[in-house]
Amino acid sequence: MLSLEYYGIMCAVPCGETEYPQERNENLKRKATKMNAIKVTTKAQLDALYDDWSLTVEGLDPAEKNLKELLDWVKEFTPLKREDVYVIAGAVMNREYGLTGTNAYPDENCTLVCVKLADMERPNAVAVPRFQIGGRWFTDIVDNNARREETRRTGTEG
Repeated sequence: MLSLEYYGIMCAVPCGETEYPQERNENLKRKATKMNAIKVTTKAQLDALYDDWSLTVEGLDPAEKNLKELLDWVKEFTPLKREDVYVIAGAVMNREYGLTGTNAYPDENCTLVCVKLADMERPNAVAVPRFQIGGRWFTDIVDNNARREETRRTGTEG
């Protein structure tokens, strides 16, 4: 499992950032205080994350400290409307999306952690910096998994 410390995150100003240094300093003061960790167990919850294009980190250790670090990192770029983080076990992804073989997540000790874009005041502000922490959109993860699973089933590539 990874923590954000693994990536050695530095607060780089992303391309196209329009925020002034004073405003960025104010964002750094906004530490996660009311974090709400939501365990995702149903297809309906996954669908909501998919429809939102949620920011997702695969393999993040879901310890409270790491979840707060993720929220704090997001808050360096945009204020949050809600401090909700969604925690998805690998087993849930496998069950709900039919992932098998080498395309499946480990059933235990593997999580995906999401923050909804709808919960961010300026979600575009995390679009480029997300790569610093291995962040992806949940839709990309689901769609890429579906493509790989189809390739596995049909034995075709492309």
